[in-house]
Amino acid sequence: MPRFLLIFRGGAVVNASMLPVDRRAQVERWAAWTRELQSLGHHVPGGVPLATDGARIDGARRLVTPGAPADSELVTGTYIVSAASLQVATELAAGCPILDVDGSVEVRPVLERPA
Repeated sequence: MPRFLLIFRGGAVVNASMLPVDRRAQVERWAAWTRELQSLGHHVPGGVPLATDGARIDGARRLVTPGAPADSELVTGTYIVSAASLQVATELAAGCPILDVDGSVEVRPVLERPA
């Protein structure tokens, strides 16, 4: 079955005004969503949460910019799902809890390389 990378941006990770109780509730929603994907056979091990610091290297001059992009562009994690099509993967991504806290999910097909 085709695989798709879900790229998460923003969300609770970058929302400094969230109360601890709201953060815990968000974590619980993520756990429930992950269990649902697993029970339906869509979750593929391998996605990771990401720290908010880092660096970016741009262009032929290899210009290094320390730090992270603006909160709205900050990639905060990834998941891999298996789905019959981009449409199905997008429907799965629409249930992601990050969308409840102003985050976004980008859905990208994984290019399978011949062995």
